[in-house]
Amino acid sequence: MASFHQRAFGLRIDSDAPISGLPETTAEVPGELGIHMGTLPDAFDPTDPAIRELWHSESDRSDDVD
Repeated sequence: MASFHQRAFGLRIDSDAPISGLPETTAEVPGELGIHMGTLPDAFDPTDPAIRELWHSESDRSDDVD
């Protein structure tokens, strides 16, 4: 998957496309964060209930009650 190895905020990032503005680094060890842009990892199975956990930031939530 990872053709690009970059760093941001102390994290090593592996991605399948370059991320603009991030410095490149060597791939001495696997990255702590993997980003797939436009492709899914080979092992991804959307029917597996164990991987159906959704993540979002609090600012994305629309269920705020005033």
